[in-house]
Amino acid sequence: PEHDNGVKIVDPDGGMLDRSWEAFAEALANSKPNQIYSVIADICDKEGINKKMFQYSNDKNRIPTVLLARDTRQSGEHLMNLAMKGVKVL
Repeated sequence: PEHDNGVKIVDPDGGMLDRSWEAFAEALANSKPNQIYSVIADICDKEGINKKMFQYSNDKNRIPTVLLARDTRQSGEHLMNLAMKGVKVL
């Protein structure tokens, strides 16, 4: 149903994220644009992720990858466009 449409974040093998990441996803979804980097930094600190991976680099060989997909619901195209805009901001 249309009202169930939303965003799903998956782990690297394509499976659902561990439940422990739900709070992180909620924090990101509810953050204001000027808070996104600090929310990501907080996630990195809590999960022991090296934040240098997220720093800007002029290295043309270092290309980040974000995979996006959508379903066939009418709202899917709009949600995909919003997701692409969000990725470009980061």
